[in-house]
Amino acid sequence: MNAGEVEVLPAWRIWGEEKGDGIVYTVYLKKIKYHTPVRSVQNMDPDHEYSPSRWSPRGTAEEIVAHHMKIVKEASEAAKKLNSCSLDVPYGKSDGERMDIYGLDLPKDAPVCVYIHGGYWQDLSKNISAYPVQPLYDAKCVTVILGYDLAPK
Repeated sequence: MNAGEVEVLPAWRIWGEEKGDGIVYTVYLKKIKYHTPVRSVQNMDPDHEYSPSRWSPRGTAEEIVAHHMKIVKEASEAAKKLNSCSLDVPYGKSDGERMDIYGLDLPKDAPVCVYIHGGYWQDLSKNISAYPVQPLYDAKCVTVILGYDLAPK
């Protein structure tokens, strides 16, 4: 293979969820191809390589991010309205070290899922990251959404 060519590798990717026996499993697999650049790591653009919005064939980066933000904001607002919750509970000393706890009305021995939002440690927040709450609540799971200080600070 010549320098700069791309090798296509088949891979399996987890996709979706399945409910069974009162438990939510992430189980669907979808065969996809990852394009692995055949170039040195020194020449790699990490912002491109690690950001699906920059290489997705489904639209421009701006369209993909806007659609994602719309969905997560709507689902997060719905979770706050529909579920018993305690917001902005401190777990550390800084302003960013706050958590939201959902499912306060669930049994004391309910399982707990702790979700740490994405954003490359530079963007997003727990305030718009409550979108996984409703399916977890429906499965009788308490959900904790962690906030954290973004970089640089």
